[in-house]
Amino acid sequence: MRFKDILYYSLLKVKRNKKNIFLFIILLIGCLTITGALTYKSFISKNIEYMLTKDLSLRSLGAMAAIEYEGREKDFYNEIKNVEHVVEFYNKSYYFLSAPLSNDENKTVSFKYGTPNTLPKKIIGKIINSNDTGVAVCPVKFKDNVKDYYETDNFIDGKELLKNGISINVPIKEKIDGKLTFSGKYYQKKYNVIGLYDPLETYDNYNTCYISASDIEDLYETAYKAGNGNDLPIAHIIVDDLKNVDNVMQTLTDKGFSTFYQGVINYDHINEVNQICNIIIIISCIGIFILTILYIKKINNDNLQNMGIQKAYGYSNGNIQNFSMCELLIISFISIFISFILIESCYLIIRIFFEDYINLKDEIITHSMLSYWFGFLIILVVPIITNSLLNLFYNKKNAINLIRKK
Repeated sequence: MRFKDILYYSLLKVKRNKKNIFLFIILLIGCLTITGALTYKSFISKNIEYMLTKDLSLRSLGAMAAIEYEGREKDFYNEIKNVEHVVEFYNKSYYFLSAPLSNDENKTVSFKYGTPNTLPKKIIGKIINSNDTGVAVCPVKFKDNVKDYYETDNFIDGKELLKNGISINVPIKEKIDGKLTFSGKYYQKKYNVIGLYDPLETYDNYNTCYISASDIEDLYETAYKAGNGNDLPIAHIIVDDLKNVDNVMQTLTDKGFSTFYQGVINYDHINEVNQICNIIIIISCIGIFILTILYIKKINNDNLQNMGIQKAYGYSNGNIQNFSMCELLIISFISIFISFILIESCYLIIRIFFEDYINLKDEIITHSMLSYWFGFLIILVVPIITNSLLNLFYNKKNAINLIRKK
């Protein structure tokens, strides 16, 4: 029998047999579940890979000086300077400072220590050198209001920052009798924005700007130092490569310094998530296999007389198997097509409504076509194997027994 005839009659059977909706639902749910689990595993993997290459904190560590270095901050930093693989170090207090803007104290900008080793790799414009003053590198989209931080329509275009710069007005506090009180003075400064960067590339917030080492030191020493009660110096250290972080940490520990990671990936949690995804995939496959067997067995039992009549009319076992297989493949492809549309629609909704949120970007919000095809392959293979096994059983029966069976 020609293929187009088999396809034509199989399509008619799929259309007329409303019981096929049950198998369609089974395969659709299975396809969505398996593909969703595979996609989420891919999402986790890509996210980790992205973080390892982009997040500077993962190759950073902190070190606190031993008690004998109290009052000897310069000697402490000289010890760090001589450690192999260390590319940058500075007082941890300079790492991150938040300052109110001049035009509204409720609006803030966060400053980070900006040097060629700490600045984002991709900058539109100029970079900052350690001894520069009054300059900043800011996000391409700036968010100055923390209260509406997760609103996606209240950004300031970075081009406006290039024109107008950023001005801060920080109240200076002093410690009197162990208490911090406002001194009545302000630290005021304007920074010309000379470059823009994408905070989604660096895992920074939308209100984070980089200023020079000298500027951030001046800001801290003038406006923030009074509130720092730590007598022992603590260093923020950046290592040249992620693989060398543990070695640097061990070297510093051997020198008697207390060390700690600045950023850590919880691989135990990641492994747990992957195991859960694997369990979901396995259970889904088993469920599809069992339900498909039960369904196809019931359909075949209902059609035993038709199969017997087909055999009596001279149809071979191969022809009969081709009919059922083609019918099953049509249902499977429809399920795959619908699931693909649903998954793509969910992906587009995420991209449209959430792409402006922090740490969500093309490299992270992604769908793996390999996961798609693997999930679709399962949806095709499991029913085909199931149908083939059942057909081997029914093919052994002759036409008379099948016609009499009811």
